[in-house]
Amino acid sequence: MKVKTTSIWITIALALVFLFNANAQDKWHENNLEKFIDGTIASHMKSHHITAATVSIVKGGEIQLAKGYGVTDFNSNSPVDPNASLFRIGSVTKLFTYTAIMQLYEQGKLDLDDDINRYLTSYQFPSEFNQVTTIRQLMTHTSGLEASFLGGIFHRTKAETLTIVDGLNTFKPKQVKPPGQNISYSNVGVTVLGRVIENISGVSYCKYIEVNIFNPLKMRNSDICEQEDLVSKVVTPYKYERDEYVSMPFGYLGQWGPAGAMNSTATDMANFMIAHLQNGEFEGSSILKPQTTKLMHSAAKTYGTSVPGMAHGFFEKWVNGYKGVSHGGATMNFFTYLFIVPNENVGIFYSFAGADASNGLRDIYNIFMDEYYPNIAKTPAVHSIDDLTPYLGAFRTLRMEFSNVAKFLSFDDEVHVEEGENNTLVVSYEDKITRYFPIAEDVFQQKTDDQRLVFIKGDDGQFQYLHFGKKPYRDFERVHWYERTWLSVSGLSCVLLFSLFMLNKSLFGWNDSSVKVLPKWSLRVLILSALSTVLLFFYLIISLASLSFEGMSYDGLPQSFIDSTYYFYAYTCLTIALIYWTINLFITKSGRIRDRVYFLYFSLCSCFLIAFSFIWNLMVF
Repeated sequence: MKVKTTSIWITIALALVFLFNANAQDKWHENNLEKFIDGTIASHMKSHHITAATVSIVKGGEIQLAKGYGVTDFNSNSPVDPNASLFRIGSVTKLFTYTAIMQLYEQGKLDLDDDINRYLTSYQFPSEFNQVTTIRQLMTHTSGLEASFLGGIFHRTKAETLTIVDGLNTFKPKQVKPPGQNISYSNVGVTVLGRVIENISGVSYCKYIEVNIFNPLKMRNSDICEQEDLVSKVVTPYKYERDEYVSMPFGYLGQWGPAGAMNSTATDMANFMIAHLQNGEFEGSSILKPQTTKLMHSAAKTYGTSVPGMAHGFFEKWVNGYKGVSHGGATMNFFTYLFIVPNENVGIFYSFAGADASNGLRDIYNIFMDEYYPNIAKTPAVHSIDDLTPYLGAFRTLRMEFSNVAKFLSFDDEVHVEEGENNTLVVSYEDKITRYFPIAEDVFQQKTDDQRLVFIKGDDGQFQYLHFGKKPYRDFERVHWYERTWLSVSGLSCVLLFSLFMLNKSLFGWNDSSVKVLPKWSLRVLILSALSTVLLFFYLIISLASLSFEGMSYDGLPQSFIDSTYYFYAYTCLTIALIYWTINLFITKSGRIRDRVYFLYFSLCSCFLIAFSFIWNLMVF
């Protein structure tokens, strides 16, 4: 009887397994998959006024779906062809640069932990901390480079572009953190790897990628050199404004090609995904050895095993309990994502053309995973932490400029961490408020899904850095009290209001008795200081209002904004004169006490403005 009962249970279990597998296979049936993706893409396109999109999905070494949506341009009204219509894939290009580096590594032509300068000629990587920067650190964005936007990223014509080495020698961001310490996304760092490929291979970066990756993967419609004949096949992106669509320019990357210049199709990118999911193999050709492919997908820079970090170029991405690797890409008007799960032998690639397409970009692969790979992750137990105070405070991204005037553009970019109810943290960033609960020492997870963050201690033993698992390509650093946004805004508001008050009082409200007893030059300096302060505020406001992402992408910061630094030099001299007369008034006891306090308070306001400009590189000595 016992044997018979056991047999029944085994039969039921096998039947359930069969039904589950049948359901899973049914979900992957071409019509079912296509219908689901059609609805997902259509919804995203409608919500964000997207005119063209392309997608490919692979599983088990085969293309399950490759499809285009929308039109290549409004003039021809030609439908997007997944086999022929080119999309700018932005930083997904980096995966080809990293793959090339791994090819050279497995051939014994470079060591991932060697000094990068060993493989460079005509350009040397900075070494501000007298420490070696390695190839692996450039692949994981831990080289310590600051971001660099001053020189512009895009070019309007092919003729404006430079060679890789000339670009690197023209725009030189500084190394602001010790190599290997923190993650901070760097386009320049990946461009350096492109130069390494040229030096070792003896051919141009473009030629190397074409021969060693495109050809064996039969990526016949892809272009990484921005060739004129292929650029014409790139779909036209449009920006939706004032109820109409406006076509946007192409934008050449030139010298920054290894970081984001590639144009490709859905089917070509499917071939690339298949190769990475098949241990480097594609239809009898090999671009990487199996062990090299696995190494490339493995963790290279993490903060423990509980939170996603950086693989060798790929981002670690955990969704619904499945561990994958990914990379996103963004130009001004194209937004792309590639996500593969090696253990499931599945991958998805998609790209959208449209200036507003970035919103919700990452929702697509999450929706795909929710449908075909539902959540298998177990909710971890709550870890008790007696005191959350050490984690609280404000943090700012390390992906910013530190050494020049562009630092000012990040002064209001803060992540706020506050204590919530029931032993939780409330994190506010980019107009979103998220609640996290502790799951391990220094590790927290969202209440609504499996997204995590971890706090990292600095040399002083305090929590100096914050790392989000959902954005593993950049860390956040604790903000010093004097760099807090609220302090800056409050102080600047007081300075402006008191400057207007003093300007009005100096011109119209100072009584005759005060004017007679106060030295004439003290009043002149005061009036000039107040007027200069007001004018400076308006100058900065107008300069900031004139900034645009498109303009900075092509030309960097406007010269008028950069030139504001010279104004602060003159303002400093004026403040010194104001301080001199303030001290003089107190020593000689000239004027009323109230008059002397006005001078003192305005001197302090001027000093605050100078300190602010110095902290945010509006005045660099």
